[in-house]
Amino acid sequence: MPRRTNHGQRRAAGEFAQHAVQTIVPTERLRLTRLQIAWPAMVGERIRAVAWPGALRGTKLVLHVRDTQWQHELSYMVEQLRDRIAQRCPECPVSSIRMRVGEVPERPPPPPPEPKPDIVDLPSEPPSDTVDALSGVTDPSLRKMMANARMALSGRLRK
Repeated sequence: MPRRTNHGQRRAAGEFAQHAVQTIVPTERLRLTRLQIAWPAMVGERIRAVAWPGALRGTKLVLHVRDTQWQHELSYMVEQLRDRIAQRCPECPVSSIRMRVGEVPERPPPPPPEPKPDIVDLPSEPPSDTVDALSGVTDPSLRKMMANARMALSGRLRK
């Protein structure tokens, strides 16, 4: 049975996970995935919608572009794109970018907006059962806080 090399030493679980991934996934695929994760922050939403890193072979990036018009437009930005990649993703050095018309993944739709709560208008004068309940509170400071809370919620209480 082989001896453990880290016997008695603590190691972060992330190190083990990273080592396991590196032994299974090819290095080029890991570099491409890192670049794809960083891509939206690098280029912004406008370019992200029309261009996507499709392959990384050594230091050559194949950039998939939605159509030939965008391919032409982005050809003027190659140097800027390389600089941004070098700044934001230094573990993925890119010496050249080749563009081709290809599939650009759709951005996931935004989550649906939260439903607005129903507003209940409370009458300015509390009903008698509320007055009775407040009167039953023996601590004067607590009673005052509850009355103030009821007044503050008047007209803004959610169901």
